[in-house]
Amino acid sequence: MTTGLIVRFRTELAQQREGGSRLTRLVVHTLESPGILLLAAAAAVGVTGALLRQDGDQVRFRAAGLGMIGPGFLHVFSDSWLQIGPLYLLGLGLVARLGALVHLSATTVGALSGALQAVLCTTVALAATRAAARATGTSVAVAQWAVGGVVVFGGLLGDGVVAGHPEELILGFMLALAAAQAVSGRTGRATLLVVLASGVKQWAVTTGGILLASDRRRSALMWSAACIAGVAAVYAPFSLWGDAHTLSMSWSFPRGSWLDALPVSHDGWTFRALQGGIAGVAGVAVGLRRRGSPFAPAIVAIAARLLLDPLRLTYYWGALVAVTLTWAWTSSAHAVRRSRVPLTLAALALTWCDLVPYGPWWHGETVGAIALIGFVVVADRPPSPAPNQTTPQHGIPSGEHATDGIQDRPRADVAVSVLPEG
Repeated sequence: MTTGLIVRFRTELAQQREGGSRLTRLVVHTLESPGILLLAAAAAVGVTGALLRQDGDQVRFRAAGLGMIGPGFLHVFSDSWLQIGPLYLLGLGLVARLGALVHLSATTVGALSGALQAVLCTTVALAATRAAARATGTSVAVAQWAVGGVVVFGGLLGDGVVAGHPEELILGFMLALAAAQAVSGRTGRATLLVVLASGVKQWAVTTGGILLASDRRRSALMWSAACIAGVAAVYAPFSLWGDAHTLSMSWSFPRGSWLDALPVSHDGWTFRALQGGIAGVAGVAVGLRRRGSPFAPAIVAIAARLLLDPLRLTYYWGALVAVTLTWAWTSSAHAVRRSRVPLTLAALALTWCDLVPYGPWWHGETVGAIALIGFVVVADRPPSPAPNQTTPQHGIPSGEHATDGIQDRPRADVAVSVLPEG
């Protein structure tokens, strides 16, 4: 039903583009190219969210990043509280440094940082949906409106900024873009994106199964090794020559859950390592399947990590929402396309968490994570090619196959010029 509505809508747009008034053509152009509107709205959301929350983690992140600009670069992780990547901290530090140079107030710097992060998040989201939609022959405009609209106008981006952690959404769309590059066979670009994502937050490396979702096993293993080496290169200098206490962090996890039955302490990095290891293995197992989408190992790894998380703060779900929505609105698998609306509504439900008691919400999250993992494993099946078609990689149709009312575009269109070829 969703596909039929999209086809009819696109047909109507085409007719209005040809015979409508100047204002009508402008509206049609905006509907077909939502980038400018979404980016402008995202900037407004970022500024508003930052003004609503002028304290919190972002203040400490910017201070730590500012300390990286100078001799204290390698000692930024002397504070074990900083459980976040150096690339993200450095980016915030550059914004803070710019604000200091032009004598901006702390409030203005916070608003500028919020706007820039919101715009960055939306830019990466637009790139990810565009790349994935072009690779699978689905509508770019529909995917960008659906994913970008839900994130920007649905409250998810605003919640992330107010919580002080928009990086979860940014990170999620980086991984979605990595999966989209892998869909197109550009594993080198996907590898670089996973490494950069790991520089935003350490756990991104658990989604390395993205690189294994390929029929070319030797190449996939080579790029996986390159990914591990890249992540090590990002963090090794801080451990070897700096004063790093990242692994000394201890969390105040809630008691009384089934996690208490585990034979390891779940207050520190011992449990975090176990949690990440299980998530990574789950993603790799899904990635090693034949003819599976590179989005599947990313979704499974993130959902498994959240399933095992004793804290499971609301903003933790941002990355999972980003990857899942991009997959849902660009996948050519029939079961996934039929589930676009339910998955989108489930993502929007995260903005309602304050309206539900903590206990039922926690159990609802647990059921949701398990259900999503099961759905991805079962539903991630590309459509069978017609007799005169071939399926070169990841079930991507070739020739005249069309989904959502448009024909496939050349794979070269998926390229993101700033990234090296894989």
